[in-house]
Amino acid sequence: MGTEEMTTAEYSLGEDDSVVAVDEQQVKKANKAEARNRWMLVFFSALYVTFIAGAFFGYGPLQLMLEAQGLFEDECQKGEETPCPEQTSRLLQSHFVAQLTLMFTPISGAIADRYSATTLMVFVAFFGVLGLILLIITSSLGTVDNLFYVGDFCLGLMTTSSTVMTVQTGLVFTKVVRQRVISALNTLFDAGALTYLALWGIEQALDCGVTAMLSGYLAVAAFCCGGAIYYWKRVVPVLEDDTVSEHSSQIVDQTNEMDQDESGNSQRHGSEDVENHESNGDDSRAVPETNDTFYVMIVNRDPPQQLKSKLFIVLCTFFAIHGTQNNFTITTARDFLAYLGDDETGNKYLTIFTLLTPVSILGLPFMDFVLNHYGYAAGFQCINILSLAHGIIMVSSDNLNVQVLGFLIFSFFRCFLFTVSFSFITTFLGNRVVGRGSGYMTFWFGLLSFINVGLSSWAINGLDGNFFWPNFILTLAVFPCIALAWIMGKCIDKEHRAKELLKGEAA
Repeated sequence: MGTEEMTTAEYSLGEDDSVVAVDEQQVKKANKAEARNRWMLVFFSALYVTFIAGAFFGYGPLQLMLEAQGLFEDECQKGEETPCPEQTSRLLQSHFVAQLTLMFTPISGAIADRYSATTLMVFVAFFGVLGLILLIITSSLGTVDNLFYVGDFCLGLMTTSSTVMTVQTGLVFTKVVRQRVISALNTLFDAGALTYLALWGIEQALDCGVTAMLSGYLAVAAFCCGGAIYYWKRVVPVLEDDTVSEHSSQIVDQTNEMDQDESGNSQRHGSEDVENHESNGDDSRAVPETNDTFYVMIVNRDPPQQLKSKLFIVLCTFFAIHGTQNNFTITTARDFLAYLGDDETGNKYLTIFTLLTPVSILGLPFMDFVLNHYGYAAGFQCINILSLAHGIIMVSSDNLNVQVLGFLIFSFFRCFLFTVSFSFITTFLGNRVVGRGSGYMTFWFGLLSFINVGLSSWAINGLDGNFFWPNFILTLAVFPCIALAWIMGKCIDKEHRAKELLKGEAA
């Protein structure tokens, strides 16, 4: 049914060409049911994204619980005060390893594109439940600490696949609603960092133990994911026609700038594309720039060519650099703040850091304003500004109170990074490629995150817990991103000019 309103229709029955009018009231009822199913899907998606998937990024409180439980305590020397550096290093290492599941997201995207979002949701639920079961076993037995690596890895698969699911959920809507649903779900991903903090508080208040607390959490996960699966079976993504004027086919590039890295030889590229469209009967949309040069809008290229486009490659690079900064900050927050003296405050500032995570939802109207009035290029530069401001605060001050300002900026940085990036790919990739596109974006992010393992080990074991130099290096990485955002702006302008030219031809 999609998002198009059904109208009173007539159907031909049999050879006698008798006609039956569909009752208008039944049509309206069906439309309401379809809309209700879509919004119930958003509701359950918001639940599991916030309380299950997003929890993965609020690792600090979970690390405190695991340290108290004695996980990896045997890494410490006899009589050494715990948590010792070796124990902390193992706990950080396990979570960095789990973050490498980002490299599996192309598989998640392919599942969504080739099979269905429902199939991917089942995948998400399976690994989420399995991961929690393994964490329960680890905490209850106390003799199989290395099993935590497997459990956290499963939770990582669940979380990273959920990033693809946020985009798929947006695809059951169109246009501005689609952008806002994707933005809202990614913001709730940030808010999910509160989940482990809440569980830590429950465990402390009830003195119920980590095992009992995780068992209750498992039941919550089953409910949230089960509801999402139920409603995914009742709605389908809106597969809009990728060849409409909004995402047009072949148009002239007035700037006379062919992307050499996309085609190798601009004249040959254009000629081949014309031949392909002629063979499909689409030559009427081919508008020549010169006698033999054409520019093909990304959305109408073959799926592999869409994923090799200059705009997509630059976006992946931009997202990978900032995503690596994001993961490093989140995973090392507990130890970074401990070096500044947070342990002496009873981890008060770690709690503040986590509590400020969902504040980014207040930035949604501002982000919506920026995107609608100034475009995505401005949105990407806002990400750069926020990242640079946060990095400067981290490396310039040892005052924990000053770091609170950095926490607030970091919250908005995360919100902008994920919401702008994931909503952006739906504007230039075909709907049948978006799943793989979001998967590959996250893949390169995960691949680059390998460096976080070395940076964290260097800080803890080589710099006695001082994170200044790793944070300084990651702050410097913002400057190439400024250039990358500028390049994306140029590519966006090219696509917009192309679209306007084709509209003019059609008029």
